Amino acid sequence: MDFNSIVANALGSDVLPPESRVCNDQYVGRLNELSDYPDDFPVRGAVESRPDGLRCLLMVLESPHVDEYQGTNSPCPANGATGRNIRNHILKVKGLAEFGEYGLIILNAVQYQCSMGENPPGRNRDNVFVEAWRNGGGKDDFARRLEYAYKEEDQVVVCCTKGDLQDTELRRLVASGLTRCRSSFLGRTHPSSWERRGRIKRQNLNYEWS
Repeated sequence: MDFNSIVANALGSDVLPPESRVCNDQYVGRLNELSDYPDDFPVRGAVESRPDGLRCLLMVLESPHVDEYQGTNSPCPANGATGRNIRNHILKVKGLAEFGEYGLIILNAVQYQCSMGENPPGRNRDNVFVEAWRNGGGKDDFARRLEYAYKEEDQVVVCCTKGDLQDTELRRLVASGLTRCRSSFLGRTHPSSWERRGRIKRQNLNYEWS
């Protein structure tokens, strides 16, 4: 993917992304062990480093933000607060406790920083994401990576944000890129919303994706 061109098409030719590094998909350990690691995931390895025969939960986020590029030479998915929420709360989210014996693989649907480093991310992120997805090869790239990571008996959970565009939900775009696992995937809120005022958000989001 030519991310500079994607950003230019979405936001204007005079805009350059603050980050051009790819944030690769990772295997990060077993779900029932994550809460024992407050600072980071117990493992950060390539997708193919998952133990042989281990079923995995494949968690799909939309794109890396600022924390994913902090404190490391290699960008890591779900770094910072998002990762802490995952480690602390994933087995409390409705419908996910049954996967405690599974490993966890985290994928970003688009592996580049669509948010442009803006806090909080908003329409620029959404516009860059949509451009990457529809015109920059993002949908095909995601489908290829998901097909590579997915094995029989795995479970996919889409935890992408809805986004701020009225006519396009990012999570629905991502669902359109699912392949053989599309009929059985789960939909949940983004991990950033799993803890609000000390309480877990436990919606069982059975989206009717289009």
